[in-house]
Amino acid sequence: MIESVEVVGYGRPASEALAAAIASAKGGDPLSPVTVIVSSNFVGLSARRLLASGVGARDDDGPLGGANVSFVTPFRLAEQVGAELLLDRRPITNPVLGAAVRRVLATDPGPFGPVRQHEAAEEALAALFAELSNVDDTGLEAILEEGSTAAELAIRYHRAIATELLGFHTERDLALESAEHPHLDDRLAPLGRLIWFLPAPVSPALATFLARVLRTSAAATVIVGATG
Repeated sequence: MIESVEVVGYGRPASEALAAAIASAKGGDPLSPVTVIVSSNFVGLSARRLLASGVGARDDDGPLGGANVSFVTPFRLAEQVGAELLLDRRPITNPVLGAAVRRVLATDPGPFGPVRQHEAAEEALAALFAELSNVDDTGLEAILEEGSTAAELAIRYHRAIATELLGFHTERDLALESAEHPHLDDRLAPLGRLIWFLPAPVSPALATFLARVLRTSAAATVIVGATG
């Protein structure tokens, strides 16, 4: 459950709040596990470096260390929690997605006919699939009901690519399966206290997963960044 929410400014105030939250979570035990949820690996790396430099909270022996502190993105956390639930399907990688797009363009080029072998056409359809893979069936139907040619083409190609990728799972599949893990509390226990650091927009599926995680965890802190 979420025990505290702190609103701070970005930059050094946020770093100091994170250091203080980690120190509080450890409760004097430097090896107590803490997991920090960050929006990207870059944010995690930056936060780790700032903690190592001694910013913010200090204990009696000097700068707060990062021992047994993990930094994970929401998707990486979903992988840690529920990857074994999807062993019957393989994850979609960029090469796999690219191959699926090329097969669709070869069999149904449509308006892409003159450029079906151009890498820009493949990249555009791969990006389309990645975006729409986060939309549920109700949302896809709503897009289709718009009635425009662009909407019809978007759903048509998304579904054609999805058919080529049967036997693989998307990030949305993983997030939703992990959110419904039958032993979620057991999977979260080794992670220690959770700190969601500077939340950023996520897909609906990851939002569902994070909401379930934060409700299920023994203790969680959220550090929200604000401007002005």
